[in-house]
Amino acid sequence: IEQAILDGASETGVSIMGLVKAMDAGPIFAQQRVALDGTETKQALTQKLLTIGTQLIIDVLPEVLANTAHPRPQDESQATSTSLFTKPDGTMDLTKPADRCEREVRAYAVWPKSRLNLHGHQVIITKAHVAQGEADGKLVVRCNPGWLEILELTAPRGKTINGADFRRGYLRDKFGR
Repeated sequence: IEQAILDGASETGVSIMGLVKAMDAGPIFAQQRVALDGTETKQALTQKLLTIGTQLIIDVLPEVLANTAHPRPQDESQATSTSLFTKPDGTMDLTKPADRCEREVRAYAVWPKSRLNLHGHQVIITKAHVAQGEADGKLVVRCNPGWLEILELTAPRGKTINGADFRRGYLRDKFGR
């Protein structure tokens, strides 16, 4: 789920497959593709795929148990994989493109979370979007290339606030406001 978001994939899906010793090599009993619009969060996409997967298993399990299902072989050349995510993956790197940083915020929302040292304050970015420029929002940071507006974050004291409130409460001295 995280990798589909990070890759900016246009679709993902759910497969019900038989287990074999090799990874992602079993026969496919049912499969459903899901179009992505580029705004999905990890939580929302997880729930959507869970709902689809639940219905698929309800539909196909009786046939599998009755041995009347007709699975198709999997094309192992199409299988993809990803590495495990670690806590350091959540450290935001603003030398990355703004669209990549925005996708990381959506993909890492539950864990490892998108952590950033923002003007000397350790915060967790919970919502962001690609901005057109530095003046395109209340709290905008430069990426390479592009700009990222921080819409919502968990402040150093643990409270979730919007970018404007962070700026008023934590950056008063820096911006003279």
